[in-house]
Amino acid sequence: MSILAQVLTQVIGGAGYIVMASSYYQKTKFQIMLWQIAANVILAMHFYFLSGFTGSLCSLITIAVLIGMYLMNKKEIHRRDIILFWAIVGLSLITYYTYDNFFSLFPFLASVVSYVAFLSNKENEIRLAGILIAILWLIYAMIYGSYVAIGFEIFMIITTIIALIKHRDSKNEKVEGSDDSLKSEE
Repeated sequence: MSILAQVLTQVIGGAGYIVMASSYYQKTKFQIMLWQIAANVILAMHFYFLSGFTGSLCSLITIAVLIGMYLMNKKEIHRRDIILFWAIVGLSLITYYTYDNFFSLFPFLASVVSYVAFLSNKENEIRLAGILIAILWLIYAMIYGSYVAIGFEIFMIITTIIALIKHRDSKNEKVEGSDDSLKSEE
């Protein structure tokens, strides 16, 4: 990979991580999901260019899961566990076929934590899961040489902790953008 291609790949990753970090500052579950869809589009390209195919494919599956959860909320279908089941089946197949080493399991684990977090109706639970997700992606980024991702995952951990502190008073409240209010966000 040429120097220009390496720099461009890192810039793309940086853009994805800025969008991801911004997602945890959104007020509603719908807004968090929307920002994370955008971030995962960018990060799928970033990891693809780095030959981190498991990470790239997990980002694509995450996009589908978040869109599916939104649509199910919009249509008042409360069986989001169906999406979770098929996403885990899909992720398992992707992980099996793209397995490179032990660390290629980390995007799988991060994705599962992300999906389960979005079943919650409490935004601070989603933020706590975000910290664990950032730690898993940090390790993956170190292994696959995503230098910008290393910095941004550390940044994500710090900013998500700050977001948790900022929203600590709402830790027992339902997410504004959950279930019924998702329909009114449009």
